[in-house]
Amino acid sequence: MKYFLLVLTCLSINHFSYAQEPRNFSAGIPKDLSEQEFLKATELYLQLTQTDAYKAERKAEFTLYRKFPRGTNFESFLKEEDYVKWLSENLASTKFKTIEEAIAMRREIVEKKTKFIDDNAKIFDLVKRANAKQLLVILAPELRPAELTD
Repeated sequence: MKYFLLVLTCLSINHFSYAQEPRNFSAGIPKDLSEQEFLKATELYLQLTQTDAYKAERKAEFTLYRKFPRGTNFESFLKEEDYVKWLSENLASTKFKTIEEAIAMRREIVEKKTKFIDDNAKIFDLVKRANAKQLLVILAPELRPAELTD
C-alpha cells in the first residue's frame, strides 16, 4: 500500500498535471541534488504536506481515483484523449454518471494541480532533479495514508 501511494504521488506530480502542456524545468541541470539541496527539499516538502492547500489538493485527487475500479492503470490514460477513450470503453465500471462528469473532474484537478505546482515551483524543481534514492526520502510524507481516508 505504501509503495502504491508513492507511485500514485509520483504519477500525479510528474504526469497527471504535466500531461496538458510539456514543461522542461530541468533542462541542462544535472539530475541529483547536492547534500544541501537534498536537506532543503526534504524540509520544504515536509512543510508543504502540512499545508491546507496540499491536503485539499490530495483529497481532490483521491476523490477522482476512488471513482475508478480497483486496479485501474492510470498510466494508460495520462493524456486527455486516452482518458476519454478509456472512459468511453469502461464508463460502466466507474462511479461516474457521464463521460462529461469524468472529464470535468479531471480537468479541474489538472488545473488545480498545475497551479499548486507553479505556486510551489521551488520545491517541485528540487523534487524533479532528485535521484531515485533522494526522491524516496523527500516524498516519505506521502507514505502516511491515514490523512487520505478522511
